[in-house]
Amino acid sequence: MSTSQIFGWRVLSVAIAATVVLGSTEPTAELMASYSLAELSVVFSVAYVVHGGEDLLGSTIYGVDVYRVTYTPGLAGSSTPGASRALELSGLLIVPNRPASSLISTAWIHGTTTLSTAIPSAAFDNCNNNANNANANASAYSFCIPDTDKAPDAILGALSSASMGYLAIVPDGIGYGSSGSQPASYLIAEDYAISTFNLHAAAVRLVPTLNSKAGVGPELIVAGYSEGGYGALAVHRLSYEAEWTEAGISVVASFPSAGPYDLEAELARALSENAVTSRPAYLLYLGFSYWTNLGVSAVFNEDYITYIEAWYDGSNDGTTIDSSIATTFGENNFLTAFDSTTLSAIRAGQTTDFSDALHSNNLIEGWVPESSIIRLCHGTTDEVVAYKNAENLIGAMEPAGVDISLTTYGGNDCSSHTDCAPLCMKHTLKQMWEYEGKWNGALKNDNGVATAAIVGSVIAVVVVGSLVALGVRKYTNRDHYEMIA
Repeated sequence: MSTSQIFGWRVLSVAIAATVVLGSTEPTAELMASYSLAELSVVFSVAYVVHGGEDLLGSTIYGVDVYRVTYTPGLAGSSTPGASRALELSGLLIVPNRPASSLISTAWIHGTTTLSTAIPSAAFDNCNNNANNANANASAYSFCIPDTDKAPDAILGALSSASMGYLAIVPDGIGYGSSGSQPASYLIAEDYAISTFNLHAAAVRLVPTLNSKAGVGPELIVAGYSEGGYGALAVHRLSYEAEWTEAGISVVASFPSAGPYDLEAELARALSENAVTSRPAYLLYLGFSYWTNLGVSAVFNEDYITYIEAWYDGSNDGTTIDSSIATTFGENNFLTAFDSTTLSAIRAGQTTDFSDALHSNNLIEGWVPESSIIRLCHGTTDEVVAYKNAENLIGAMEPAGVDISLTTYGGNDCSSHTDCAPLCMKHTLKQMWEYEGKWNGALKNDNGVATAAIVGSVIAVVVVGSLVALGVRKYTNRDHYEMIA
């Protein structure tokens, strides 16, 4: 791995959409899909076969309802950052079908996408009476299989944590979904906080009006992989700023995986002479985001602005952009896209608008999380986001007494950024389960839970049939987080 590299789910006869409207500035919730426990087990099985790798299922205990939510900044508080921004935001709300007076929330931040349609809330667009199934395997089932090619880590993680008994929220993010007319925000710390905390505030308002009748507690757990890892840690960090703490925001844990937390170090490596990266589209996306959202000057070579604007108009995926970059500049000549004066200054250690913006959005230093935990995961073979990001964060946090740990996967476990993602998701879900005691018994062992979990897995085995022969594995009850054939 080169250190110069920068990262980068029943609709069982649901014929109508349930919409909750609480006012002109209040959030709305549209029912997209409902899954029984057995159906959800099948959804995970299909996802396992489609995406391969490790088990994506944590502990299937409850069925879930999936809602698409629209909301606005300021729901978390009129004095919170972004409250005055004229934006409509969107995301998913996944509610477990469990008896509970108060639910603790998990927020899942999606990974990098340059394609405007590849967002969390769009994963359930085809779940309308099962009229259009979003997956080649879906025709074999009487319920909707969501398109888990859209934000798969966030979607699968959120469904699994909701089936554990948590409330799950998945923001599309600023510049995506309902706010798609705005420039897409990428690796801007405050914007993850705005989209996540206000979606949580929307959930607080909406959930008691929905079928669960449960309330939503103030506690929030955040998780994500790649860009989502950065976003999860950014949300955790921002929760300690006065405007958010005064609004009652409380992040009790973050599970960031494979994120570019040390943006300054990442960019220094990526912009060094003879730099090589497998995903130059991500590096240019960072520059494009800072230029269009933060007004950072002198980022790009003006001769190529028209190209860059076309590449990042939301119609191209990362692979397409990588190919266009190679065609335009030649193999490994992507740095030609950047302003030469800015490039030389950064290499010389001088301050630029670009480096200042990176410093402001760096997550390594300047904060000490108290009474909350950080559980990192990263693959040492990661060729997109340098493993050094996790090491640098550990190095900065441990001396300050932060409750932080790092789970590492080496070359014998996974071989790439994409390959390591299911392992880190499995790690995150297991940690969420094991740390229940720290969150005041969020997942109380309701009567019949273990039996329900086992029965659900058995039903899934019967329904899936041949999928089992392909290696589908399930986790059963909370006391035995083990695989069964």
